[in-house]
Amino acid sequence: MSLVGVNAQTIVVQSGSLNLCPGQSVTLKADNTITPTPTYQWLSSSNNGTTWDTIPTATNQTYTTSTAMLYAVLVNSTQYTYVTVTSNPKPDVGFTFSPTNQCSNVPVNFSNTTTVPSTYTWNFGDVNSTSNNTATATNPSHIFIGTTGNATQNFSVKLVATSNVGCKDSITKTVTTKQLPHIKLGGSNESIYNGSTFFRDCSMGGSASLTFINQSNSNSTNTNYKIVWGDGSPDYTSTNFPTPINHSFPLGTTTVLYIISNSNCTDTATYYAFIGSNPAVGFVNPGNSTICTNSSLTFPISNVASNSLGTTYTVTFNDGSAPVTFSHPPPSDVSHLFTTTSCGTNSGTYNNSFSATITASNPCLTSTASVVPIYVSQKPNASFSITPKDTICKNSNITFTNTSGNNSYVNAPNCSDGKVVWEITPATGWTINNGNLGNTYSSADPNFWVSGTASISINFNTVGTYSVKFKAGNPVCGMDSSIKVICVNPTPTASFSLSNTSGCSPLVVTANGST
Repeated sequence: MSLVGVNAQTIVVQSGSLNLCPGQSVTLKADNTITPTPTYQWLSSSNNGTTWDTIPTATNQTYTTSTAMLYAVLVNSTQYTYVTVTSNPKPDVGFTFSPTNQCSNVPVNFSNTTTVPSTYTWNFGDVNSTSNNTATATNPSHIFIGTTGNATQNFSVKLVATSNVGCKDSITKTVTTKQLPHIKLGGSNESIYNGSTFFRDCSMGGSASLTFINQSNSNSTNTNYKIVWGDGSPDYTSTNFPTPINHSFPLGTTTVLYIISNSNCTDTATYYAFIGSNPAVGFVNPGNSTICTNSSLTFPISNVASNSLGTTYTVTFNDGSAPVTFSHPPPSDVSHLFTTTSCGTNSGTYNNSFSATITASNPCLTSTASVVPIYVSQKPNASFSITPKDTICKNSNITFTNTSGNNSYVNAPNCSDGKVVWEITPATGWTINNGNLGNTYSSADPNFWVSGTASISINFNTVGTYSVKFKAGNPVCGMDSSIKVICVNPTPTASFSLSNTSGCSPLVVTANGST
């Protein structure tokens, strides 16, 4: 059977997908609302639509199949547009890994051998690795956390591969690692600072002694303990660590390594010793902190000489710029360019102001100093747009619109919009449709201006060239201006003459046009 006159109505997928994976089926539906109920006959083609075969008993509005072919349906003997059902393979999933049977702190590298282009989801069966327990990379690497001890442990690693048409398959393999000893060092005045563990003496008495204690819970299988003090002194090494020990450190921060071994593996933890005190810091007000945009201020940094190494300084301006961080010793001052107005920003009790803050921090404590208020007004940058264009015909309208913003300025504690004035030269040959020009009263000081509107509409009724000057200003940052030229042309007058206006057919007529 061959089919002609295919109807534009369609077959839809009621369930499943036209892209079949092994073991799947799809239910097709003739999409119509014909009443009374029409007759249906489903057809299939295995030769790309060259011929069609009737499917016996397939006489309902829907048809379910698990075979890849072309399918069509006759509804009241009218064929709907056919659909193509394709068969797709599952990915042939596989992977290898190395090394194996190593200590848990040795990364295991996975090599994906899956065929069929796919996306991947790995589960390493290592719940103690939290968010690192899964991955989507093609060839990931994983450090197994597991549990501590002195034996081996097994992890069930599962890889799921999904092809670009949604066909899935998976494989699970076992990875064996050797357990690490449990490692934890306790010590004097322990705290967490910037995500790291510190032991501290904050009395600022020069060098100081700190006490350390072994807090490992795998002592029965631990075979060796080692502390690398990080200050050049000999390491502490022992086959047991039953009682607290003391060690003296210089001012500042020292990196301390704690190393524990069992019969199979060795693990290392990093700690820090800090000798110092809470830091001091000052931020000096430079004065003249009422400025315009694109102006800089320089802030001297003071009272930091007694701070110890390991102190960090963070300078923050609440104008949207990124913080700046320094290590001890910091520079003598910090300069900052203010590019936006402070209008709309509140700093503590100061409305419409910015602040500058320096924070000095170390493992002992944090200190801050601020400069506030900093008032930043908008420096005018006059600009305007022309609609529809700058060359027009007589008696046409042009709209001029301020595009330079409000030019707001701070009159503490308030903010006000700047002023705009329009000037058109010559002063005749045009009329105002909408808006008003404002007036400078021949003054360059915006304090004395009467502001015009942000947009004006002008009708130019006389041929000529006009200069439009736009002035924007505020009392703090002065004024700026922009000039554009408008060309007004005569309205064209169309006329033409004919060489002949009457005669016998065929009549040759020549037309001559002019404006």
